[in-house]
Amino acid sequence: MKPLKPLLALTAAAVLLPAAGAQAAPALDGEFPLTGVPRYAAQGPDGNMWVALDGATNDIAKVNPQTGAVTEYNPADITGPIGITAGPDGNMWVTQSGGVAKFAPADPNGATKFAIADVTDPREIVTGPDGNLWTGSGTKALKISTAGSLLDGYPVLGGARGVAKGSDGNLWFADFGNQAVVKVTPTGTATPTAVGGGPQDVAGGPGSLVAYSNPGANPQTVGRIGPDGKDNPTPAPGTDPFGVTEASDGAFWYAQFVGDKVGRLSATGEYTTPVSLSPGAGARYIAPGPDNTLWVSEETGKKIARIKGVEAPQPPSGGGGTTGGGGETTGGGGGGETPLPQGGDVSAPLLSALKAKPRRVAFTVDEASQVTIRIARKAPGRGKGAKCVTPSRKLRGAPKCTRLVPVLTRTVDAQPGANELKLDRRLKIGRYKVSAAARDMAGNAAQVKGASVKVAKRIKRHKR
Repeated sequence: MKPLKPLLALTAAAVLLPAAGAQAAPALDGEFPLTGVPRYAAQGPDGNMWVALDGATNDIAKVNPQTGAVTEYNPADITGPIGITAGPDGNMWVTQSGGVAKFAPADPNGATKFAIADVTDPREIVTGPDGNLWTGSGTKALKISTAGSLLDGYPVLGGARGVAKGSDGNLWFADFGNQAVVKVTPTGTATPTAVGGGPQDVAGGPGSLVAYSNPGANPQTVGRIGPDGKDNPTPAPGTDPFGVTEASDGAFWYAQFVGDKVGRLSATGEYTTPVSLSPGAGARYIAPGPDNTLWVSEETGKKIARIKGVEAPQPPSGGGGTTGGGGETTGGGGGGETPLPQGGDVSAPLLSALKAKPRRVAFTVDEASQVTIRIARKAPGRGKGAKCVTPSRKLRGAPKCTRLVPVLTRTVDAQPGANELKLDRRLKIGRYKVSAAARDMAGNAAQVKGASVKVAKRIKRHKR
């Protein structure tokens, strides 16, 4: 008898509730040496982090996101890559002088390069909302097919730097030459927003919210561009903010070259530096990874750093959590960040109808939002104060409880109405809790209480 795929059986309805409980602050969780200078990094379809290496014998590094183990490769068709991204075809794509190259995560040394004369100054590369690859070089926004051919080169920039896919269906470029952040539609229509200085990188957020870094401004700034296209700068003097990405907590995080820090910009414009790297790190680029992590390319230190615990902020507890008797930690709520000054609905997005299906999670939102799905495995625990922790000999007399062990976290851009997330890994047999959080373009957040889910193995019975 062969077992069929695991079955996720929903055993409890989802109810709208605020988030609860304390959480650990984001923290540095390892810095892993590389032989070359790390440029951009990206999570691959295989779940590993992939890093473009410049100025070394090896040009590509694979980093195990759990252990930090590094494996480097030297493909014949890749030399001095700068940008790297997971393409829609299941391959990893890089930019390099004179073109682009692709490789399968299972066979990095079998890379294939494609000559594109317009790639004279290789920069960041992303998969666009149209299913093509996009990068900037010089004065052009370049659209490239997954066959490796240049589809269009739009001369709408003054000096291309970083590029990001916005959840509004457009591409966004940091235009160093024109001192602007430029929105480019998939057909090449450009709309610039002047920011001054010399912007270096951009990151897309929920709705049409976009963040950028501007180390060339005086004073140096980080900033946000809202739905109305207006610039909202936040001073960050003496930090040299460079690479920027959106993280699983709904905020924008920056690689801060000066001071060996990592900065965080909230949806309302508060800039803090909650994580320190080793002295002399020289943080240049930053990318999101699996399980609420961030990965920072340390240019001076020639390392890739892992930051853990980048989770959505929890509202203050109304009366503290409790555990015991096989229950889960619970608590009150309220609070949250205020919306962007330039507008947006002040109410939280309506997130509901959370359901678990075989290898899928379905949910509904009433407006364009960024939705984070979290799946945790239920495991036996013992009460320790207000927490439910791993059983041990010391705690054998403590009350029994059920603890939640994080399994995976996925963040998706959701459109109004019904949405579905396909799980990229098969859950083991057991009991799980699936929860979801939505954040709209104005930074308003809504939380859905986790639904209990059972993963069972269905056995195919033979006819007698």
